[in-house]
Amino acid sequence: MARMGWLVLLTAAFASLAVFEVRNLRALLRLRRNGTRVPGTVVSAERSNRVVRTSERPGVDKTIDIAFRFETVDGRAVEVRPKIKSAVRTVHTGQHVTVAYDPANPEYADILDSKGAVWLHAGAIAFSVVVCASCVWTVVRPGP
Repeated sequence: MARMGWLVLLTAAFASLAVFEVRNLRALLRLRRNGTRVPGTVVSAERSNRVVRTSERPGVDKTIDIAFRFETVDGRAVEVRPKIKSAVRTVHTGQHVTVAYDPANPEYADILDSKGAVWLHAGAIAFSVVVCASCVWTVVRPGP
């Protein structure tokens, strides 16, 4: 019975994660589709190479720190550092890109030439669904 409780808890946690990621993905896709598009420039796309010191996994953080700059239609200069980091370099420092931003909140912006954030959300959703399905299958499958 304790196993059943853990499976229910695990399923609920990953179902919540899936719902959270679906909301984030929908907002990002809405921004990419309806946001104001302007030219921008990648001002930084460098591997962080920060040393990570944790008791479990000491090593080097090799994610890509990205920053991009653009000018809103009303002339305000904005620089954005996305919270989502990537291990794959999809843009390069100095590269000219197309940016979509929310006019009500210009800091909420995305580089249209890069699909990293979209794939990250989609991957998290897929992983969550697989974990939920596995938990449900463990409970309902026939057998010993």
